[in-house]
Amino acid sequence: MGEHMCENCSRNKTSGTKKLVAGLAIGAAAGMVAGILTAPKSGKETRADLAKKAKDIKGKVSNKAGDLKNRTTQFGKEAKESWDRNMMKARKDAETRGK
Repeated sequence: MGEHMCENCSRNKTSGTKKLVAGLAIGAAAGMVAGILTAPKSGKETRADLAKKAKDIKGKVSNKAGDLKNRTTQFGKEAKESWDRNMMKARKDAETRGK
């Protein structure tokens, strides 16, 4: 039998994947913080560790956001080019049928 694919099903799978990834990221961050807070270090060392980790995470998030922006921009350009090609083809087909 053929595979059932509809727009809503595809959206639900994507949404579920995003939720899973977000949950894993939140869990990893919580585990990291718990590990740092329970480590036998002074308050000053612990704050320094947290600040370093926060800076590292901020950099990673910033890089991922930049990558996502670039990919989204490229996708938009490709979608517009495809739309323009299809519209031009449709116009030509309509003109040919009208003759």
